[in-house]
Amino acid sequence: MAITSVATVAAGAGLAGTAHAETHFNPGGVSSVDGDWIRYESYTQYSGSVAHAINAWYKDGGIKFGYDDIFSITDLEIGDANRSDVSWLGRWSHNIAADKIDLNVYFLGPSVSDKSNSVLTHELGHALGINDHTQTTGILMYQTIASPPIQAPTQHDWDDYNTLWF
Repeated sequence: MAITSVATVAAGAGLAGTAHAETHFNPGGVSSVDGDWIRYESYTQYSGSVAHAINAWYKDGGIKFGYDDIFSITDLEIGDANRSDVSWLGRWSHNIAADKIDLNVYFLGPSVSDKSNSVLTHELGHALGINDHTQTTGILMYQTIASPPIQAPTQHDWDDYNTLWF
């Protein structure tokens, strides 16, 4: 069974506010982390956003990211989709084989932008095991993209990361 999380756009997203009756972590504790690594392959036109997202989530002593090679097993594939029939900008799915992040070119446009950086950084948060937040707004892992886009983990996002990995 695949578990999928998506980033969407909603008017007014990203306003300050806090509530505590939400699930902070992916159901069943799933993530793309293998040991203390995420080994990835990237087929996306948003390679600058891949670098941005990895740098945004990198923390000394935390989960490491590395491009997959012949000596490792791929944990995460990052690619593109061009879907006008859906509302998501990006989605992470947990699969039996490699997990996958799809970036929706239809909504993100042809080049790296603040929006593609935000969406990929958000989806990488799912790969790290952090769920969409439905009530705590103004954070990277809120269920919809903020305006302007939040491009890096906030303190709340780091608190969730630290709970999982430290």
